[in-house]
Amino acid sequence: RVLKSWLRLLMLTLPSPWEITGLLKELIDNFIYVAESEDYLVAVLDEYPPAAQSWSLSCSHGHPDEGYTCGLWELFHAVTVGVVDHNKAVFYPDDLLATESVARTIRDYVDNFFGCEICRKHFVTTFDACGHNRCTQLSQEVSADDESAWIQLPLWLHETHNAVNVRLVTEKAARENREVTNVDAARWPSRHECSLCRNDD
Repeated sequence: RVLKSWLRLLMLTLPSPWEITGLLKELIDNFIYVAESEDYLVAVLDEYPPAAQSWSLSCSHGHPDEGYTCGLWELFHAVTVGVVDHNKAVFYPDDLLATESVARTIRDYVDNFFGCEICRKHFVTTFDACGHNRCTQLSQEVSADDESAWIQLPLWLHETHNAVNVRLVTEKAARENREVTNVDAARWPSRHECSLCRNDD
């Protein structure tokens, strides 16, 4: 159930020109076989090899074996922005995506498929505790022409991602027995890149 919901969300929210849409359609159309047979899943994946065989420099930072987590965060961000684009484009109200449902799909994907156990527990615990105002910022209700409500999803994910970055920088400093002198540097965008993105506090 979790994987199928995740694949459908990707199909609805990722830009149609992306090469992954053919793979997503194949996986969804043949989900019974994909779910029952790892060999079938691998065969489908082999039919759609990625154009790029390495992570982007912005994610790998020059280390070819690194980049998965960064790439996953980028995918989450693309999905949440894609929800806004999807909701703008749909004709029928029943086709609108509720921000809370999408956030829960991301949560369930992380809980079931993300390999880092500590990271998974932090994310799920924060989510379940309504971290970063999720329970007030996101809604199961969705109405047409309410873009201000839809954009709360990418904003919530942005806050969540920045909080993870700050936590990781703080934990790394603690392991190295040093103080964090500028926790703000862990947030994106930096004050230099966007002076209006943060309050003075």
